[in-house]
This record gives sequence, structure tokens and C-alpha cells, in this order.
Amino acid sequence: MTKKVHMFGRKSLDQARLYVQNNLGKELIILKDARGRIAVCSPHTAQELKTQGFQLIDSGK
Repeated sequence: MTKKVHMFGRKSLDQARLYVQNNLGKELIILKDARGRIAVCSPHTAQELKTQGFQLIDSGK
């Protein structure tokens, strides 16, 4: 099973939000890790990322 996570740089929150807006048909959320990396993924994949230190910063809605 392939999990899709779209990664963005630490100064790219606006780009991540734009990606979520361009994919409104999908349920996507935005997370950030301690180093500032930003990830956009489904809620199911987000649970796995949370175990790796990512925290929810935006529901994408």
C-alpha cells in the first residue's frame, strides 16, 4: 500500500494551503514537524506521521 504525503519546506505553509485548496475533493490535513517541515496528507496517514513527531497545524478547511 502506497501512502501519499506531499512535503513542503518550512517556509511553504502558503503553498501547502494552496495545494489543499486545489484538491478540495480530497480530505487533506496539514502537519508540521519539529524541524519545520510541512506535510499534507489524509487523516489516516496523519496518524502515522504523528508517531514520527508531526503535529497538526491546519485542517485544510
